Amino acid sequence: MLTSALTAISRAGLSGRIRVAHSDGAAFDSQRLFGIPQFDHVMISYSLSMIPDWNRVLRAAASRLKPGGRLHIVDFGNQGRLPGIARGLLRRWLAMFDVTPRDDLEKVLSAMAQASGSDLRFERPFRGYAQYAVLTFPPEPRTP
Repeated sequence: MLTSALTAISRAGLSGRIRVAHSDGAAFDSQRLFGIPQFDHVMISYSLSMIPDWNRVLRAAASRLKPGGRLHIVDFGNQGRLPGIARGLLRRWLAMFDVTPRDDLEKVLSAMAQASGSDLRFERPFRGYAQYAVLTFPPEPRTP
């Protein structure tokens, strides 16, 4: 995936503006990898469904955000509004690649939002094929 990303970045002429690094999503050190302690945005795209300790990845990502930062997530959904046969076939196909849709993602993110005072936007587009979330953390309190 990183090789594909680097190729696309280079093809777009953005190599000077975008840096990519290989790391464990549950334990990455943003200071060591990128020279910055926190980010404005963290994006997790179609990968939580392949990571066994995905809850830990969510906590790590959230901990790397600046006040007011946003955690964006898109991944496979529960396919709840697809016809039963399509849902069954898709689930079996995903399992062949060790992909397990995180059916309780909304519940986990809701708990994170409540605990941190964050706002959560959660959608299940394409008849539940996907799930999309944005967790927006509160800004730093202003001093008078």
